[in-house]
Amino acid sequence: MEEENYILSRPVDFAELKDYLFSPANVFLTYSSGKKTKLIKASGVINEEYLKKFNSSKKRIEIETIANISNVEQFNELFKIYQNAKTEREKIIGRNSILTLFSSIYWKGANGGSLLDLVISCEKSFLKFDMDAIEELRNFGEDFFIRSSLMASLGLVLCMSLGYLDKIFLEDVYHLFFVLDYGLNNNISYNITEALKKDRLQVGAGKSFLSSNSNRIEMSLFNKHPLLGVKKSLNKFAVFFNQKDILNFIKIHHERICGQGFPMGIGQDEMNDLEQVIVFLSHLVPIKEYDFSRTDGQGYLKETCEKLEDRNNILGKSIENILLNIFENMPTWDEYIGKEIA
Repeated sequence: MEEENYILSRPVDFAELKDYLFSPANVFLTYSSGKKTKLIKASGVINEEYLKKFNSSKKRIEIETIANISNVEQFNELFKIYQNAKTEREKIIGRNSILTLFSSIYWKGANGGSLLDLVISCEKSFLKFDMDAIEELRNFGEDFFIRSSLMASLGLVLCMSLGYLDKIFLEDVYHLFFVLDYGLNNNISYNITEALKKDRLQVGAGKSFLSSNSNRIEMSLFNKHPLLGVKKSLNKFAVFFNQKDILNFIKIHHERICGQGFPMGIGQDEMNDLEQVIVFLSHLVPIKEYDFSRTDGQGYLKETCEKLEDRNNILGKSIENILLNIFENMPTWDEYIGKEIA
């Protein structure tokens, strides 16, 4: 679906922005000359005090809504039903509704939407980091923070697909993705960032880059950061996790299904389902500056998987089973709603 032909459910107004952590819109200050300055990018973290500076009739504010608020509200409602479920049957029904809407947008592309819709709804439903923790993670890098929020949202849904129903566990999984690279905190550099990007695309490419362009200190840090991340995250963020042992999964995010990753070099047969999800998403989601659009979510997961160049090294059997069997065979959201009404 072309973005210019995509109809949003409704625009967001300036007064609503304070209700979001991730901005659902690009916000511009427009001058009489016609020149525009972007005050906030879609997905940018909202600072209410910053907004107040521009909340004046003397200043002309233009808002370009990117998130589909209807999708956000629908996901929020489904997550609420799931979180309030009392029985296993109620949890399964709630989960199936979430997976159907997710599949309809992000796998089948039958419904339009932005990746930002999912990021915002998962944040509203699951995030419990306080602002100090959020600022600490943002200081690591705004692009890394936005990428983490996307991985966390996708990871949450994939774990639901695998059959995980425990609400506390899923909440911990969601937060886990925000701290995967925290072992590099205060030590991120151009060389380290480039190594991370290259390692995501090809086994061993990150280390090869550093061996030619860096020094022993950066190479050592790169090699050890999955293990350092466990220790640093336990010291800094343990209070936000219900089951603190889950932070040990940080050390797995640079492993590969083929067994050629690091730091342990384990393969698919030594990984559980959650570890395979972490490996998959760590290599699926790019490290880049995110510029979300209104339709970038439509069929995103299926299209991205089909284009994976290193698929056999990062896509485990459990995850492939989800993608090919569960999402592919689900009804569209409209079909699902039609059955519910009937």
